[in-house]
Amino acid sequence: LQVRVASTIPWGRGYASSTADIAAALYALGQACGHPLCAEDVARLAVEIEPTDSSLFPGLALYAYRTGVYRRLLGAPPALSVLVLDPGEAVDTLAYNRVDRSATLRELAQPHREAFDLLVRSVEQGDIGGLGAAATLSARLHQRLLYSPLLDDVLGLAAQVNGVGVCRAHSGSVLGILLDAARTDLPQVAQYCRERIEGRCHLALHSMVAGGPIYC
Repeated sequence: LQVRVASTIPWGRGYASSTADIAAALYALGQACGHPLCAEDVARLAVEIEPTDSSLFPGLALYAYRTGVYRRLLGAPPALSVLVLDPGEAVDTLAYNRVDRSATLRELAQPHREAFDLLVRSVEQGDIGGLGAAATLSARLHQRLLYSPLLDDVLGLAAQVNGVGVCRAHSGSVLGILLDAARTDLPQVAQYCRERIEGRCHLALHSMVAGGPIYC
């Protein structure tokens, strides 16, 4: 069996490139063998290789990316756009995950739980503002684990363009401004931000989409 990976996802920046490769290979292998794998099977196998992102599940999901034990499917994503800001700096994901951060994570357990609870409620209720607040809280907390020198500037930009919140990669350098797609002039916002952070980041505008496999 030969597997050829054709991917345009940059490595080490927080786009979940390794999850995309591993999950796609597992889903494809199941199809090829006539035994399609469900998301739970793929998650269980993937974490035996390396820590894995929740994007392999359909919709949005909470997922223990190291163990694959805790899973909660939250449902379809809301109509959000994400202005991605990519400073181009790579993080060695394997090296990052070898560092023991258990003490810091224990200190942050309660505010992380608050962020998770707010996220769950917001997705269930279709509350875009609450989802943005949950993402912003998570992004701020993660400064204790992997510092981003751009976060404060991006938070400021988000406030200026009426973004609903800010998200960030947890083992990468990219950040995103969450925007209400129905109430935002997206090209104008993108141009505004590009002018104010020119030379420091590459900007790209995307729609928030569900996870899970797409069969061709």
